[in-house]
Amino acid sequence: MSIKPGQVQRITLAGTDVHDWDNIHHEYGHHLQNLFSIANSPGGSHSLSENLCVSRGKDAGLRLAWGEGWPTYFGTASHADLNLAALGIPNLGDTRYTDTKPVGPDLDYDLEAFNAFSVGEGNEISVQRSLWDLYDAADDAGDAGVGLGSQVLWDVVESNQPNTLSQFWNALIAGRPDAERISFGGIFAQHNVAAEHSNPADGFVYAGGAPPTFQWEGNMSCDTGGNARYWVRFYDDALTAQMFQSPIQTATSFTPSTAERNTIFGGPNATLRWVVVSRDQANPQTGDYIGGSRTIVDNFSVTPVTIVRAFSLHAGVAQPLGTLNSTTNAGPTIHADLVFPVTPILGVDFRLGYSRFVGTGGAGDVDIWNLSTNLKLLVAQTTPWPFINAGLGLYYVDYNDLEGGYNVGIGVGQPIGTSLTLEVTANYHSTLTASPDIEFLKLQVGLLWAV
Repeated sequence: MSIKPGQVQRITLAGTDVHDWDNIHHEYGHHLQNLFSIANSPGGSHSLSENLCVSRGKDAGLRLAWGEGWPTYFGTASHADLNLAALGIPNLGDTRYTDTKPVGPDLDYDLEAFNAFSVGEGNEISVQRSLWDLYDAADDAGDAGVGLGSQVLWDVVESNQPNTLSQFWNALIAGRPDAERISFGGIFAQHNVAAEHSNPADGFVYAGGAPPTFQWEGNMSCDTGGNARYWVRFYDDALTAQMFQSPIQTATSFTPSTAERNTIFGGPNATLRWVVVSRDQANPQTGDYIGGSRTIVDNFSVTPVTIVRAFSLHAGVAQPLGTLNSTTNAGPTIHADLVFPVTPILGVDFRLGYSRFVGTGGAGDVDIWNLSTNLKLLVAQTTPWPFINAGLGLYYVDYNDLEGGYNVGIGVGQPIGTSLTLEVTANYHSTLTASPDIEFLKLQVGLLWAV
């Protein structure tokens, strides 16, 4: 049986086709594709289990898979909508596609199934089964709660005139919330179009230790040249809040860094969901396919960062500002300090520092000692932790001039051991009693020891 694109629309029946309603309505689906410009199939021979991207090239393969897959879905869904099973005609109104043969075995398979024949977006079985599971209300693996019906799917196709499954996917999910997209993505993963989770198992409990590794089957079957890209998203259990997205990568696994883990997991006893997004960047680009979700029980609690009693040494560069900059250049600086906690996020910081500014144009070097009492405030209690500080103190200039002044600054800390932290800081200093004021900026790196 066949229908010829671009010719007078006539279905030609052969052999036992007169009794094969699935076959007849598949061909009628081709007629609708021509009538509504909802396919641009190159036509030609094809088999159900074939990856047409491999045999035809990606562009033609995707268009042929859509051109053959959609009519089979359309015919099967039409039979269900019209309740034709009630007529009692053999092979009519069920979820199977049946094409009887005068000689040899019949072609017979179930759209409700999922098996090795579904090999991705360049395969007509994957196309028709994905469409069917979006349509029907029956809950099976991967499509629980999804039953859009024929009108919704027809409206998407008629309005957007897709020529490939990827074009249909992007039209379908446009404007929908992530939870709904992910429910559709479970179907596409089930039929090897979107990425499918492999590890960890659904319901995996994470209670601490090394960050877990997330693995998946890429299912980018049209990619033959390393053009597949993946990234992982982490959501709350309701799929209403995205908490983290990994960088885009070529690998089919992702292990968060410690800092990334601390962003993803917050526990205790929370349920999270992880989702893999996939894209094939080869022309024509396809995706971004959103897969289904798996749950993780989050029993890991990130210990909030707090101010602790500590001793530190910092060193770096002191940059002269204002009038000091007219006679000196930048020079070395160093300081030591003791920190005492007042609250979990606020501490008192006693500092003793020394800076040398190198004289220019015949001017001598300038040495400045400073002794100050600062307040140190954590801006966030996560790793790495940002902080701000400010304080008042005394400045001893060239060993003969004592002035009052102040400093304000910012910094960030990153633990590098159980009791050792690396800090990077920037502090502005200015005298209040000198005329003119002495101003400079300290840029320093230091180590802080908890004591």
